[in-house]
Amino acid sequence: MAYSHGSIDAQKSMGVITSAIMGVGSCKRLSAVRWSLARTILVAWVLTIPCSAIIASLISLVFL
Repeated sequence: MAYSHGSIDAQKSMGVITSAIMGVGSCKRLSAVRWSLARTILVAWVLTIPCSAIIASLISLVFL
């Protein structure tokens, strides 16, 4: 259980750091941010939880 809690904390930290960097870049000028990379990061954030749930469900069906 401690491992999963640690990985969640790491994911939160990464999100905060990434958001802060994009925020600072956009304050200087909007073209300073690579918006294609920001879009990729956002899609990854949105898909992480549903994909994890699907994988966990499949694993539980196989092993239970």
